[in-house]
Amino acid sequence: MNKVSASFDELKRMMVFASLEPVYKGRCWVLIDGDESGLKVKADLEKAFKSESAERFICLRQDNFEHYYPADFQSRAKEVLAITDDHDRKRAKAQLITDVVAWLRQDDARAKAALQESAAEVIAKLQEIAKQSREADAQAAATTNAA
Repeated sequence: MNKVSASFDELKRMMVFASLEPVYKGRCWVLIDGDESGLKVKADLEKAFKSESAERFICLRQDNFEHYYPADFQSRAKEVLAITDDHDRKRAKAQLITDVVAWLRQDDARAKAALQESAAEVIAKLQEIAKQSREADAQAAATTNAA
């Protein structure tokens, strides 16, 4: 099984669970790397979950999420992404995110400024998801109160 298939199968399991639970119905969003495998996962999810809006499956512009890390980590991210051995790459990615999180926690103001610059696309998408979720909550509450 390749990485695309494994990713798709895992996402599909989560989506099936979410679609069967009323509290999660219509509340699933998937943000995916914008690489070829991400585009394939997006297309497969859209086919598998036709009842979900296609806008719920979002491919980011960057082909790897590490490209959204702060500028101070971009040279390391490029090195990590160049690792060809899957096991070594996974380990290096885990260490990189651990280091990024530690760096972010050292200075909230610096972290916010760095992420606003490096991860603006992701932040904007998450803000839009939060807005739509609040609107859905308000609509659900109004429907419940009307009943």
